[in-house]
Amino acid sequence: MAIIENIRRSIKKWLFPDNALGNYNDFSVIKDKSVAVVNPNVALTYSTIFACVRVIAETIATLPLFLYKVKGNNKVKAREHNLYSILHDAPNLECTSVSFFESLITQILLTGNGFAEIIKDNFNNILELHILDANKIRVYRDNYNNIVYEYNDDGKIISLSKRQVLHIAGLGWNGIIGYSPIALMRRQIATGIYQDNFALDFFSNGVKKVPILSHPNRISKEAKESMKESFRKSWDNGIVVLEEGITVNPITMNLSDAQFLESRRFSVEEICRIFRVPPHLIGDLSRSTNNNIEHQSIEFVTHTIRPWCVRIERALNNFLLNIKEKGKYTIEFMLDGLLRGDTLTRQQSNQIKLNNGILTRNQWRQQENMNEVEDEYGDDYFCSQQIRPIKKVYEENHTKDKNNEK
Repeated sequence: MAIIENIRRSIKKWLFPDNALGNYNDFSVIKDKSVAVVNPNVALTYSTIFACVRVIAETIATLPLFLYKVKGNNKVKAREHNLYSILHDAPNLECTSVSFFESLITQILLTGNGFAEIIKDNFNNILELHILDANKIRVYRDNYNNIVYEYNDDGKIISLSKRQVLHIAGLGWNGIIGYSPIALMRRQIATGIYQDNFALDFFSNGVKKVPILSHPNRISKEAKESMKESFRKSWDNGIVVLEEGITVNPITMNLSDAQFLESRRFSVEEICRIFRVPPHLIGDLSRSTNNNIEHQSIEFVTHTIRPWCVRIERALNNFLLNIKEKGKYTIEFMLDGLLRGDTLTRQQSNQIKLNNGILTRNQWRQQENMNEVEDEYGDDYFCSQQIRPIKKVYEENHTKDKNNEK
């Protein structure tokens, strides 16, 4: 069966080579034999990659995600819809919405694509969402020009249609498949991993000074090897006895001279640049101050988290809402909590909104995680008496002019 399946797949590729969307992790054009194999699993062992992926995935996964029902220019939470609890609470019985989106976003950040199988009932209602391993999926177009997701389930090939898969793609070429950042940036990542390995070797072996042995006489090659082996064994045991006038001149490697620390710091900045994460969010405070940290955090929300949230929202609306529901419902993240800033700035902003009839007292209290007030004015909008419609001002001035003429 395996042979037949391999033949079938090869024939399919041969029949429709132009329609195959290909393997999004295949960047053979830029492969370099001098660079070690770097895949998502290897990349995650590099602390900077792990920290960047973690801060983005956790930030987005812990944001409130709601399904809204659109009513004219307004929208209300559609709690009665089955998708509401799936997105907000738990997509299936095995995980919560936080762990689900955390895993999905991690796959997108590492492979460029995130996939989940959509489980529906006989009435086409969505019941559950289950994560699919992005490394086991191949996406192609069939002879009817339909997109097909081919999933390798431990050797068993399962073909899923577009209606059965939630696909969130990152930056890509054709709008369907996202590029793998790990594959594209493998040289930069490999450099950081090499530096980690070098540091490990240095501190495990290189802390001891490298000895140079000097013999007063010329000795044969065999004698040199014998002397080296004998000295190595004694050196490892901690006690060395020298004979025949041999002297030892230890040499210490200076990491500062090798600019090792500067190179490692540059590698951290390079990875942060790839993921658009401010270094202070992953623990690198070398260039951070109290004045710029808040602005960098706001930029992180604006230029990193928000684009990812919009990308995910568009995919959720496209893949999870049917034709009748599109336009009537919308799925959105709530980013207000990330943009709050410090307490004083937040309260000043809310005070301006309250004075101009944009915010009610109860809405303000909800933002601060406080209970609503029980009086009848908690949901009323207020505005300052000094602020009036400009039309009203013209009308009053016109009336005064008429009275003065009389």
